[in-house]
Amino acid sequence: MLLALKAQLDRSDDRGQYLLAGSTRFLSTRTLSETLTGRVGLTELLPLSMGERVGVHETFLDGLFNAELPTPPTTPLSRSDYAELIAQGGFPEIVLGPTTRRFRATWCDSYLRTVTALANVEQAAEIRRPELVAQLLDQVAVRSGREIVVTDLCRELQASAGLVESYLDVLETLYLVRLLNGWTTSRTNRAKRRRIAHLVDTALAAHLVDHNGDDLAKNDSPWFGPLLESFVVGELSKHATWAERPVAIAQYRDRDQREVDVVIERGQQVAGIEVKATATPRPRDARHLAYVRDRLGDRFTLGVVLHTGHQRVVLGDRLVAAPISTLWG
Repeated sequence: MLLALKAQLDRSDDRGQYLLAGSTRFLSTRTLSETLTGRVGLTELLPLSMGERVGVHETFLDGLFNAELPTPPTTPLSRSDYAELIAQGGFPEIVLGPTTRRFRATWCDSYLRTVTALANVEQAAEIRRPELVAQLLDQVAVRSGREIVVTDLCRELQASAGLVESYLDVLETLYLVRLLNGWTTSRTNRAKRRRIAHLVDTALAAHLVDHNGDDLAKNDSPWFGPLLESFVVGELSKHATWAERPVAIAQYRDRDQREVDVVIERGQQVAGIEVKATATPRPRDARHLAYVRDRLGDRFTLGVVLHTGHQRVVLGDRLVAAPISTLWG
């Protein structure tokens, strides 16, 4: 089919002749001999963003680089509200479907079974151990918001490093996993380069750790913080697909235990985001953002501590705390 499309596109300069849709990065699969290079534009269609759900156009990314954040919704959200949003994720079938735990679990289980079926995954890589794909996804889910240490995964799965790396690539190709690369500059040369794991949709992550909204809302839930971070990373990744100017999303870790959950780069400009599962942010929550700010100087536009409370608070020079709902304000 792709060879036929290539021939047709070479005969005509008309734009927008065809729309190709798929549930994977199918133009990067190993079995293709033609990728339509120079003839096709690629757009990621991720699960629904919060702005799409409530009918607003998100401008958070622009605000980061203009140092002028949008106003959050007038109705404040509670921890329980955020927990439910995490459990819902962005797939239309769950967002618009029944809210029962059974329905969501059945849908997520069916989705994961079909997406990780051998017929799908063998297009992306040579699959020697088909059962390992789903097992690796389970391991990534319980490491949400944490560094991916391949040696740990090798030990858990009894697999070689090459196999684990290859199957991580498969999970990214299938739009199940997002791995944030480590961000660094020559001025912050003590940075680590390990990747941080997030599932593309938090409904799938919550399902894999067997938590619904009520479970996540409990104060002793070990998964609320990590999946809240995954939720924010997911929303920002969606914003990036329609941003006027290209942005790169990464994370920062260094050997001195400084961490910034999200670093966003637009040209020479850099902004940082910390995600905190607290309703009362403090200046110390922004200390690692302040470190990056001081190292970058004028290149650093804004550091934001996103939290579950209701208030926007100035935490320092180009450092603020704001509700997570500011993302879709």
